[in-house]
Amino acid sequence: MFDGQSAYSSQRINLVQWTASFWLRRDADVNGRIALKYDDPNQGFVFSMQANRPYLTINGAVDLFAPSAISSGVWHYLAGSHDGTTARFYLDGAQVASQVVPYTADSAGAVLGLSMHGALDEVRL
Repeated sequence: MFDGQSAYSSQRINLVQWTASFWLRRDADVNGRIALKYDDPNQGFVFSMQANRPYLTINGAVDLFAPSAISSGVWHYLAGSHDGTTARFYLDGAQVASQVVPYTADSAGAVLGLSMHGALDEVRL
């Protein structure tokens, strides 16, 4: 688990079809990146938070937003996937957004971390 401060762990992988998931507890009302996988901002994916609302960005261009903000101090389960055709975003076990979008694979490392106050647990890729 991360210590509630900005912290990262990285591993180099190359994905075309993928699923990423983790538990998130945010401790303050902030915007920031949660977890990402890209080297070039036009490739890969990134989970972020804006106005306390989580979202998943694909290839730096397509944003899939949760329908509403999430509470601070509460654990939430976030997941995203791409099957080669469609990107999907899940919040607390329910699919909240999807869109047909090509995925540009890269050979960048997966950087899993938190750039906001909170914690991550059970990160899976």
